[in-house]
Amino acid sequence: MALAMAHVQREDYGRSVLLIDLDFDNPKLARLCGCHSWPGMAELSREALLADVTQTVEEGITVIAAGAPDGSAPRIVMDLERGKMLERVGKHYDVVIADLPPLLGCTFGQNVAAWFNDLLLVVRTRVTPVARIREATAHLSVEPRVLLNGAQSDLPRWLRNLTGR
Repeated sequence: MALAMAHVQREDYGRSVLLIDLDFDNPKLARLCGCHSWPGMAELSREALLADVTQTVEEGITVIAAGAPDGSAPRIVMDLERGKMLERVGKHYDVVIADLPPLLGCTFGQNVAAWFNDLLLVVRTRVTPVARIREATAHLSVEPRVLLNGAQSDLPRWLRNLTGR
């Protein structure tokens, strides 16, 4: 989803985009972009240079992988927050898009989500109960937009084709 959003921002709006993988427990963004999984945000929290951790995906789209957290993701999150790392790296780009850790079941998910003024919550339709969505978003400082992933229409295919839905 993050990569698709980056392409829209670049192609449709001509913006420079920084993609950041902050899901230290399940990093996937670098692999999806065809980039190296480290160095990344974990190393940036330990004084690595920005130039050492950025990788070009294509013209106008740059990625910073999660890196190698060595089982200390909560400490990395605290170091990144303390160093105002998101502000420092984000000022070089028009748009920053991050793949965040889960809001539930992760000790630092809520903290990382609080770094952003605009959130998109991707919810697996027909799998995630509404009560869990409410629980996940109850303590966020901003109300996220919700994208239902895997939604299927009950309309017959011929009618969806006619209506474009």
